[in-house]
Amino acid sequence: IVAPNLIERLYEPRKFLNEVAHRLNDKGLFMLASTYQWDSEITRQENWIGGFKDPKTGENVTTLEGIQTILNEHFEQVKDEVDLPYLKAMNSRKFEYGLSHVTLWKKRN
Repeated sequence: IVAPNLIERLYEPRKFLNEVAHRLNDKGLFMLASTYQWDSEITRQENWIGGFKDPKTGENVTTLEGIQTILNEHFEQVKDEVDLPYLKAMNSRKFEYGLSHVTLWKKRN
């Protein structure tokens, strides 16, 4: 399964990440790319999986840490993370350049 720049566009990204393991065969691969650019108009802030301070400890929680916490239950991360550039056409005269953070995961048996 390949999920490019998807989780930050979902209403419930945690639900997607919890369910993706059930859609893969054992040892199947899941590639996740994200800009980690959360938008409260798309995803309510209480559904973000990173980009906030932990209310109990006051420590910053990154989206990568949130992803790892969720996916580690059914997956192992198999490659080092990489940044992948992208170019998105906003219209015929305007483009957006960015970097997606890419992680690759292998489903456990």
